[in-house]
Amino acid sequence: MTIDSEKISLKKKLKSLKEKYIVIAPFNNFDDFQEFSNKTTFKLIWVNSPAKIRFENYNRKYNESDFQNFLEKDYHINKTNNLRLLQENSCMQINNEGSLDEFQIKIRKLFNYFCENIRPHWDDYFMSIAHIVSNRSNCIKQKVGAIIVKNNRIMSTGYNGTPSKLANCFEGECPRCNSENISQGEDLDKCFCIHAEENALLEIGKSLADKATLYTTVYPCLLCSKLMIQCGITKVVYDRDYKTEHTDYILSKGKIQIEKWIKKPCL
Repeated sequence: MTIDSEKISLKKKLKSLKEKYIVIAPFNNFDDFQEFSNKTTFKLIWVNSPAKIRFENYNRKYNESDFQNFLEKDYHINKTNNLRLLQENSCMQINNEGSLDEFQIKIRKLFNYFCENIRPHWDDYFMSIAHIVSNRSNCIKQKVGAIIVKNNRIMSTGYNGTPSKLANCFEGECPRCNSENISQGEDLDKCFCIHAEENALLEIGKSLADKATLYTTVYPCLLCSKLMIQCGITKVVYDRDYKTEHTDYILSKGKIQIEKWIKKPCL
């Protein structure tokens, strides 16, 4: 629904409306913007339009035929209402240089986009958290983050690195990670680091991990796959590929659903 700006407070006006999505047009001053700028679902769009087109629209509405007079009014409005600040705080700018029908098509597409991208999908939400968790890793080979989720609630988090009483991997503690002669997936039994999935499972144990989903930034290794089966994990969502021998087979036999994360349209 579209409403026009008037003397009445925008907040009071919006409280009386029951619609899920509302377009406020036009948004004429910076004070109104400040009332809504802290709202997570509020989006401010700046429309660029040549003076000639704006004058034609103004003329049709107000029967103003003096172009110079229009420019003076336009300059006064821009100056007094701090429209420059509105432009600087807009999340997107679009151009209105064609017909009214063309502009309405642009607005409709933009409106549909924002309505569809208000909140991230659950998988995107959890995977983004797993990536943030990975930043705590002290492993020099690669940083990995994992979280265990049940009923869309985070049960535990984990990242890879050496055990708590040992020096950090990046300080030279792990001989495998600090070796330049060992390739990906090789000699994992010689690694001092605890994997992200292991740490997440150790945090909550088998009883809480049962029937949960594990999100990991890297495809799980054979050891972590065995632990996930034993703890009752039913689904794994991963980002980057990291294939090790027998992992696919054991996850399949363990009836764990494997899904590669692909960013989805927001809800």
